[in-house]
Amino acid sequence: MSENNQLVRSYSDLLDLLKRDGVPHEANPDASELVIPTERGPLDSVLLIRWQQDAGVVQMIQPLTFEVPPERIAAMETALCRLNPALVVAGFEIAYERRRVGFRTTLPLQPRGGLLPEEIQTYFRISVKTAADFLPTLGRIALGLGNPLSVLEDAQADLAGGKAGGPGALGTY
Repeated sequence: MSENNQLVRSYSDLLDLLKRDGVPHEANPDASELVIPTERGPLDSVLLIRWQQDAGVVQMIQPLTFEVPPERIAAMETALCRLNPALVVAGFEIAYERRRVGFRTTLPLQPRGGLLPEEIQTYFRISVKTAADFLPTLGRIALGLGNPLSVLEDAQADLAGGKAGGPGALGTY
């Protein structure tokens, strides 16, 4: 296999890949986690990568940049329940203890025992882009300025009007 086709089989391999590709990151080896700064349009945040060897998965979590007021949680739940099934890659969630919305992708390490670098890069881009694309629409719902029942129509209008995330996440991913 060429270097690009070599499977990333461990947290250490993932660190090596990010270093090789020049991706800025902060490592937490004790938790097998990485934090990567992300910026795309209005989204200025960090992406968390969790290498969960025991569970056989890698998770990428891109938080959105707003907190949901307690009285808007039900509206956000409604919006996400309508939005997720309409997405090619679903993954919006609420972290209730922090009242934050995020976009999570979970990649299985099996059946190959690892992931190709291109898979990691692709899902990194999907996570950041999806979060950025829906940030304006979901942010309005959190503020009480958007209707959770029309989240799909409002998101389509935002995407068509250029309010979604613009080009470029930090790093090469």
